[in-house]
Amino acid sequence: MRIDHPDGGYTVTNPGGVSLDYQADGSIEGELPMIRSLCVVDISRVVRHDIARVFDTVSHTLHFEGGGVLSYMHGSDGRGYEFSGHKVLVQADKDGHVTVHGTCPD
Repeated sequence: MRIDHPDGGYTVTNPGGVSLDYQADGSIEGELPMIRSLCVVDISRVVRHDIARVFDTVSHTLHFEGGGVLSYMHGSDGRGYEFSGHKVLVQADKDGHVTVHGTCPD
């Protein structure tokens, strides 16, 4: 289900109840209760992948050709904490599987 907002952004909620907010400026935010897997559809589009481990958390930042950026943090047990991006197309399901398609076209 998609809900359009007056500012040009929109919220997409999939049948499993996972919601992602897409802002008019290209920013993306979402709440994922867990992150079990993350699939990048075309790995050749990733230009940089930064990983930081702090205590029981792992943070990832993926930079894509065309300027898209995806950042997420999860616990070592798979619990999701933070999920954000800019100009990327992302799909997620209630079981914690995330698919990243790369930079959104303008």
